[in-house]
Amino acid sequence: MMNKDDADYKLIASLIDDGRISIAELAKITGLSYTAIRNKLKRLLGNGYIEIKPLVSAKIAGTTAALLRIKTRNPARIIDSIIDCNKIIGIMTIGEEIIIMLYSRTKGDLALTIDKILSIDDDVLEYSIEYGRLPSNMKIPLKSSSPVCSTWKYNPLEMCSECLPLLRIRNNRRNTRK
Repeated sequence: MMNKDDADYKLIASLIDDGRISIAELAKITGLSYTAIRNKLKRLLGNGYIEIKPLVSAKIAGTTAALLRIKTRNPARIIDSIIDCNKIIGIMTIGEEIIIMLYSRTKGDLALTIDKILSIDDDVLEYSIEYGRLPSNMKIPLKSSSPVCSTWKYNPLEMCSECLPLLRIRNNRRNTRK
């Protein structure tokens, strides 16, 4: 169990609060030296234990969501193909079943993404989809700056549609002239 006074706890908590915090500031907060923090971050990042990625508001990225359950003989094939997709919020497996939570701006775009996911594996035994909405204040992690879906069989476009959100709030009336 991690103690709140522990340097590792302070390091992770500080990165959660501000992923752009300086190493010098992390050293002050944790009580570790600049070099110790730099080496620790280098090791954690290099081993893939942590990543520093932006979180985007669902208000901007899209609040239309789906829970996709897929039974397949080869869950790894699907997971390996979609693990870095920006539209995927979470993935878990239960035996041969994959449960995927994903989002988009519209239900049509979400349906297209689900169709692409289902086309990855010929061994899909069954699937179910439940649609819903994300809370508009939810933050969504972006995983890839240049998402390429070349591993998907159904790939009419090189990039998924609308993978990177437009960083402006739609319907902002304050910036429009009357």
